[in-house]
Amino acid sequence: MPASVDASPKAVPARDAPARSGWLIGGYAASFVPVGDWANHPYAGRTLGSVTYDEGLDQFGPGFGIGFEIGWKSSGPFQLTLGLERTTLGTGEWEDEAARHGSDVSSHAARLSSLLFLSVELVGTRTFRTEIRVGLGVMSAWGSETVRDLSVSYDYDFLRTAFAGRVGVGGGLLISRGVDLALLVDFEGGTPGVSYPTHSAPYLGVVACLGPRFWFNAPEGT
Repeated sequence: MPASVDASPKAVPARDAPARSGWLIGGYAASFVPVGDWANHPYAGRTLGSVTYDEGLDQFGPGFGIGFEIGWKSSGPFQLTLGLERTTLGTGEWEDEAARHGSDVSSHAARLSSLLFLSVELVGTRTFRTEIRVGLGVMSAWGSETVRDLSVSYDYDFLRTAFAGRVGVGGGLLISRGVDLALLVDFEGGTPGVSYPTHSAPYLGVVACLGPRFWFNAPEGT
């Protein structure tokens, strides 16, 4: 008798998730939370004349802005990106404290970071990827203040341009073949930071970015 032929459909082995590779561009909503002594107001805990300022008074608080990156990823786990980011530095706590003591103060401050990042992909599935990243570059900050009731204005010349470094993690959730929704969270430090006549302190803060990352020449299936 002729051998029977098994015509039942064969299961196709699942393919591994293809790695992202090629050029990428990202655009993000960014936030920055300052930490450490540099964010404290120099008047914190001091008595000037008849005014005693709150011990925990901050000059700078959380701020928001935008970020941009352009880069390239090998077919392996390594990725190089150039990131540029601008956020505000919150000054509302100082304005409120001044108003509590009868002064009409208007102030603003911001920061700008430009860093080169090396990232290593840790986990890659068909829908989600994670990475660790380190970056080196520069961070600058600036600001000014106006005391309206005295008609006096001055710049925050104690804010210095700093050599900056970052370490952090990132994740990408696949939206379409060439687009991920990326979340990047870094700890940033920079020196020199603020420089007052009595003391100085390095910049420290946590940066979070959320937005789309666009991939070009993405492999089929990603």
